[in-house]
Amino acid sequence: MNEVENKSFFSKDQNVNIYQKQDFEKFKTKLVKMQHIPSKTLEFGDFKGKEESKELNQQFFQNEIERIQSQSFDYEPTFKQRSERQIFQNKSQNSFLQQLNVMSLPNKNYTHDKVEDKQIEGKDIEIKLEEGVAELDKFQKQKVQDNRYSLKSFNSQSSIFKEQYFTQDKQSIIDQQYNKVKSDITKYKSYFAKFRWKYFFEFTFYHILFFIICGPLSIFIIKPFGKSLPNNLIFSIISKPFFYQTIFFVFTFCTYALYYLMDCPNIYFQSEVMMEIAVVISRCLVIAIKYAIYDPVKIKVIRQHDLTLEEIYSDFYLADWANQTDKIIHDETYFGLRAYDVDPSMFFLEFMCDLDLQTIQNDHQYLKDLERWHSSKPFVSQNCTITAPDQISLYGYSIMKELIVKFKEDNSFIYKYVYYVCQGFGVYKAILPIVFRLIEGKYPSSYQWQEYIIMIGVAWNTRQIYFYCVLQLMYGFLDIKRKVFQQYQLAFMISPRKPRNIDSFKIYPTINIFKIETLKAWQLIRQVCLEYGKSYFLRVQALFSTFFIIMLILITLLGLGIFKVIQLETCFVVIILSDTAFLFLIILMLCYYCSQVNECFIKHQNILMQNKSIISDIYRNKQKFFKGDFKSHSFIYNVGIQKILKEATYKSKGDPITYTQELLRDYEDQIQDVKFDSQNRPIKLLGIKITFGLIQSVVISLFSVTLAFIVNFVRLNINNT
Repeated sequence: MNEVENKSFFSKDQNVNIYQKQDFEKFKTKLVKMQHIPSKTLEFGDFKGKEESKELNQQFFQNEIERIQSQSFDYEPTFKQRSERQIFQNKSQNSFLQQLNVMSLPNKNYTHDKVEDKQIEGKDIEIKLEEGVAELDKFQKQKVQDNRYSLKSFNSQSSIFKEQYFTQDKQSIIDQQYNKVKSDITKYKSYFAKFRWKYFFEFTFYHILFFIICGPLSIFIIKPFGKSLPNNLIFSIISKPFFYQTIFFVFTFCTYALYYLMDCPNIYFQSEVMMEIAVVISRCLVIAIKYAIYDPVKIKVIRQHDLTLEEIYSDFYLADWANQTDKIIHDETYFGLRAYDVDPSMFFLEFMCDLDLQTIQNDHQYLKDLERWHSSKPFVSQNCTITAPDQISLYGYSIMKELIVKFKEDNSFIYKYVYYVCQGFGVYKAILPIVFRLIEGKYPSSYQWQEYIIMIGVAWNTRQIYFYCVLQLMYGFLDIKRKVFQQYQLAFMISPRKPRNIDSFKIYPTINIFKIETLKAWQLIRQVCLEYGKSYFLRVQALFSTFFIIMLILITLLGLGIFKVIQLETCFVVIILSDTAFLFLIILMLCYYCSQVNECFIKHQNILMQNKSIISDIYRNKQKFFKGDFKSHSFIYNVGIQKILKEATYKSKGDPITYTQELLRDYEDQIQDVKFDSQNRPIKLLGIKITFGLIQSVVISLFSVTLAFIVNFVRLNINNT
């Protein structure tokens, strides 16, 4: 029973509720019974003959029936909860039909001797009938208006004033955009994220000025660039973050000031003083990356309008994104739809076989969870992909959430312990110089007070900075791994059989690969998956690129130390080796998963081409396959023939050959779309498309360079001895 109830949420829009059908048939019957009423053209003293009047009335009422039937009850959204609406609809329709029951009672005493009375009575009934039809028209129009899918209006550069379609840039429009963003910056989102170098260098300068050079006094230098910058960068607003940032500055300033102004024999210059400044600069770069993703409207608000702490926290990377809350899932899916100008009524997938009860229940719950974050109602759009009766579809929003939930379940171990791993790595980096001092026999009893301040400050800053940087690296790694998971599931959806070269659990059954609308919906979901979290991934790309450059610098320093060009401290060598090994491992894993995402473009193309080959074979043998008594020896061919015949019944004027031609053209379009994304939207690092061939070349090159360093180092030691 539960299964039947749940499936009602996924049935076709045109599957009219049985009660609505009965009501409509009753209404139709009432109209038919009223066909003895005189014609609208009847005037007093000009009564027409019974046969002529009957013919005119039949024509009038037949037109009325066809007009009302054309407005039939086809407006039910596929996934909308129907209980409350059914009660409202049935009450409204029953009330209307009760009025018709009164209006359409036939007068058995009708005779030609009472023409005048009957003419007046007929006019009254016709007026009431017109009022009833008008009431039904009003009711149907209200239904259509209630079911209209209203897109959520976000205050963004792309959603203000009807998305700015077809208009030119005007200062007045820019000012209005600024005012709307200023009113609530938490709802701001630009659909088209872009990395802007000028903002990156500008905000890097602001943070270096605060963390290394001037501290809180930097507000007097920064304020001319924007009166609200010190407040919004938390350089002046009294709060807990301001306290932590001030401590960062104090410890950093004391490190190099005390080292150069006072005698500190127990402090490592390279491992503590240099590394302290290096890690703080790295932190400044990481923060500046966030602002480099902002567009000019948001930067203008940050410069000129004081934000609250809540508004500032709303865009912190680790706030909600790491946990993938319902708000994040809804907003990122919505922004992906808006970026591609996707009509939500096309965002439905139909499957080749029935969905299990658990999947249907999950879908229903997911839509409830996401609907609360949608500002306009109804959340679920009218489904325009339905073409034949009894078709079951799922809305793209619930599919997106299901993919994300399953990924978190598969990687629950990483999500559970990643925080502790990052904390442990930060502690390891903080205590490494202290451990080396003890190994070298420099015990705390010989330390001076200024050395204690430097050691405590370096340990504190190093732990904090390494923890946050490594945590963002790990979550960035999970982001790209999620994209791989989504692309694998999309490959499963279009493959008749699960590909053997992909080791992953298949969540959904295969979609209807013989239906044009479903293929387009799959393409849209694939594009939304690529767009999902793009602004965050741009931060991750910039972060990994920054740390890749840092890794190259560390390797260069290590090489100079090996060849005796510079003298390196033993502790500093260990720091270089540990940082280089860790960064190389993380970057290598990231490149591996980036290449898998790019490889999925080819997988999708190949599967689509295989499906197209099946349809081409069916079309090639159309004269045999489309005969009712012909059966192929291939299961997939028989299923394909039946699906094509079913779709052609409701489309292409019932001609399966015409529909097959349209299906082949659509497959070619989908293949070209995948190729276009493969060439223009691949995953990149440092502006380079990541492929398995590139990874292989880089690894071989690094291995060769490392081997050359080792050989030369051994040779130098042999010559010295």
